[in-house]
Amino acid sequence: MPVSNESWQTLSEGFPSGLVTNNPTTALSPNQTPDCINIDITKEGYLSQGSTPTTTSYSLEKVNADIGTCFWMYNRLWQIDEDTILYGSPDYTAVYFAQGIGEIEIPRCSGTITRLTPLGQTSMCVVWSDGMQIIYNAADQNGNFTLGPYIKVEATVCLFLDGLVYFANSDGLFSVNNSGEITELSIPIRDTFVAGSTIEANFKSKYIKTGDFVYDVNTKKFFKYSDDDFYFISNAFRSKDGNPISVSAVAFELDFTADNGTIVFKTKMEDRDWSQEYYIDFPYERGTQERVMAHIDADTGRSFQVKITSLSSTLKLKRIQILTEGYTQESSDQ
Repeated sequence: MPVSNESWQTLSEGFPSGLVTNNPTTALSPNQTPDCINIDITKEGYLSQGSTPTTTSYSLEKVNADIGTCFWMYNRLWQIDEDTILYGSPDYTAVYFAQGIGEIEIPRCSGTITRLTPLGQTSMCVVWSDGMQIIYNAADQNGNFTLGPYIKVEATVCLFLDGLVYFANSDGLFSVNNSGEITELSIPIRDTFVAGSTIEANFKSKYIKTGDFVYDVNTKKFFKYSDDDFYFISNAFRSKDGNPISVSAVAFELDFTADNGTIVFKTKMEDRDWSQEYYIDFPYERGTQERVMAHIDADTGRSFQVKITSLSSTLKLKRIQILTEGYTQESSDQ
């Protein structure tokens, strides 16, 4: 006789889910999503609709000195002069007094230097159109600077945050440490990542934004934002043994913020079309925490997903579960 087991399984949790587009949906963890737009990344542990986090561009402090506009970094003036960097004596802000020869030529620079940023605790990153170079001991008050490694990379769209330089180009989002080691951060979304013409950050919350994408430095997750309406697609649940499963209900665990709320969702088995939309209304009661189940048209296959197309701003989801009936190899052979 067929052998089956009906049980509740966790589909998604650990919100907000990070975007991962370069792996099969069945390989994603419950806290990952193959596609989502406009979720709130400030509510740790919850899935709720949101908007692009507030970010600002990075800029060094500027000083109007007697030789023109200079950058103020490591207690001295710095000024870009094509492929050369002029540096003044420590402590002088309004008047440029050269210390020693007072300049550092960047021999590998092909053109004009475009950006200077700190790097690590005492170094500086020099950026131009197709390369960057590190200057070590840039904070040394005696001017004992050392030219570090030259890195051939397009990094003009960059910023400094917590000791690292982050930059974005057509290949992805990257970070550079004080040793000149480059780490690609956008591997999870490499096939869909498109850098913007600018890069900004929320320097308090540690979010980096370029184009439609936001990278959370603390959680190492990516999120996407646009003018489209909110939606969220779950990872794909699959039985451990790969045998067919039947799903007959979806349950949502949530907290209210205020007022009534509604969830609208669809389901999909394997690569079939998305189902009709299901609507769940939640009447608000002060201090209420809910777990609400919705019966769906049962379907059978080897993987299952949920797509939330509308989520009231009054609702914060904590977990999505599905009622599954799994079949053993013996039952599938009947």
